[in-house]
Amino acid sequence: MTYTVLGEEYVMVLTYFFQALNDLFELLASVRDTRCVSDERGVTAIEYALLGSLIAIAIVGGVYTLGGSLGDLYDNLASRVTAAMS
Repeated sequence: MTYTVLGEEYVMVLTYFFQALNDLFELLASVRDTRCVSDERGVTAIEYALLGSLIAIAIVGGVYTLGGSLGDLYDNLASRVTAAMS
């Protein structure tokens, strides 16, 4: 699936986000194993996975929110530099 509306940076961030989310689901599925339920390391790993997914959501939200305005800023800067060099 290709995203023509989104830039390459968005696709890269979304790819990392969905990979982190997939890792989180795999970790949650492994908790059902009785060995992980009695072990505190599994609980700590889940906490870190949830924290990582929240950070990924914040990054995706920030890129989505600031992406358009930063793109306009860079386009404006590029046009000014091009005009100054002419």
